[in-house]
Amino acid sequence: MNWRASLNYKLKKARGFYGVIIVATVIGLLINFVGIDPIRALVYAAVINGVVAVPLIFLIAIIANDKKTMVTLKAKKYPTFLFG
Repeated sequence: MNWRASLNYKLKKARGFYGVIIVATVIGLLINFVGIDPIRALVYAAVINGVVAVPLIFLIAIIANDKKTMVTLKAKKYPTFLFG
């Protein structure tokens, strides 16, 4: 995806960028009209993020340290020493 992403571009040149903004705005409006408490939604999102982030970082560190997957871009030992 080679999107142009800037508010300086007109809609015709950055359709994907403005599309994401429009979709996010519509979802926000729908959440408001459905009756979901936005603060509670933010708390749930933060809790889910905290639970999911730890295993994802662990997996990313393992993949970054795998020479077969990363070929010449394998991570150095010092940032991943905790993960083997």
